[in-house]
Amino acid sequence: VVIVPFANESSFRKGVWNLEGEMASLLSEKMDNSPDWHIVPWRVVAEVTDSKGKLSKEEALEVGRQAEANIVLNGRILEYDLSRVTVGDPMVGGYKSYSGVAELELEAYRVQDGSTLGTIGAKEETVDRGLGLNLLGKPRDQDMQFMSLHKMVFGSEEFSTTAIGQGTDTAMQLLVQQFTELLKPSALKM
Repeated sequence: VVIVPFANESSFRKGVWNLEGEMASLLSEKMDNSPDWHIVPWRVVAEVTDSKGKLSKEEALEVGRQAEANIVLNGRILEYDLSRVTVGDPMVGGYKSYSGVAELELEAYRVQDGSTLGTIGAKEETVDRGLGLNLLGKPRDQDMQFMSLHKMVFGSEEFSTTAIGQGTDTAMQLLVQQFTELLKPSALKM
């Protein structure tokens, strides 16, 4: 299985991460743990595609042929966001919550004949309300994460503690489950 760079259709802030390549790399890493398939390493795919993002079906199939893969996964990032809601005066006392949303879609192609095996998708929204109130303008851990998002490594442990990281991880798990069912339908008896 080869995973090509995702097409980013979200309005997530530019310059924070290379979402097209980072999302494909993270999914490759998460899928690599399964004994049901072999994943072409992301560094190989990145060399072939230059991590340029959105590939047409034919371009994705060509990457699959070059990698001698059986299946190509071509993804789209439909919605991706981390937002903050603030209530009250931050210099006196207030309440903040952070929400992260990750909506991803994958289309699976068979390299041999170019047929579409199916489309799977996942949307996960996570809300991090934190603990307690903000008093006298003192920033909390979530505030620091929100402000230094661009300094985090995408997919790292630190990233996974954020609302958007948690949403991304859960959406990826759902995609892996759906891909497994796509290849081996649960109702099929052998």
